[in-house]
Amino acid sequence: MNNILILIILVILLFSIIKYISNKNNIYKSDIYKGDKTDIIYKNDIYKGDKGDIIYKSNKTEIYNFKNNNKYLLKKFIKKKNTIPDQVKINNESNVSPKIIEYGKDYYIIEKMDKTLKNIILQGEMDANILHKFLEINRKIDKYKYSHNDLHWDNYLWDLNNKEFKIIDWEKANINKINKINKINRSNLNDRDYLILKIKETTVGLHEMVIEQAIKYSLSKYDNEKIENEEEILLLFSQF
Repeated sequence: MNNILILIILVILLFSIIKYISNKNNIYKSDIYKGDKTDIIYKNDIYKGDKGDIIYKSNKTEIYNFKNNNKYLLKKFIKKKNTIPDQVKINNESNVSPKIIEYGKDYYIIEKMDKTLKNIILQGEMDANILHKFLEINRKIDKYKYSHNDLHWDNYLWDLNNKEFKIIDWEKANINKINKINKINRSNLNDRDYLILKIKETTVGLHEMVIEQAIKYSLSKYDNEKIENEEEILLLFSQF
């Protein structure tokens, strides 16, 4: 009888240890950010009465303007996500993202920026100064303890007032696994080589010809060179 009791206690302890290790390694802990919100301006679903026009929609999320406040956007998740508190924490601690000022089970409210990297490129506004800011934000991200894992041209937002990029959508984030050697190697890259690296990383999955054109286009802008057939190149980029 004593042996059976000891066995039961050992099994319970084993499961407790496994659960503890699992929780420790998982950055998405429920309610990790609860009670730590600041500057809440929309309480108790008041935002629902102020929700304006939809500006983006996918099968996962919807983004809305507010009727009476042009400083913020509402991002609503089609399905409730228990990772929202963790997205808020990672976003707001990054120092490279617009602030999320409130959240709930299926939404959050975030500072509104002016345009995306995609807008800048397709509207023919890219230049060497903006590319330097692109490099600057990426070097900061490389040093952050979390890895974004979904950096594409719609997730880089331009802050016109401060003349800098901000990063959004940390939904796929996890602990940054870039080892110290790779971090040192990245930090030692000159701007041109680092730009090539970041273009490759942000165009993963696209056709090699498109990636090659993106690199040539970016380097030409970086060097303030005139680009022949720029309209055709931008038309190509607009397909993605």
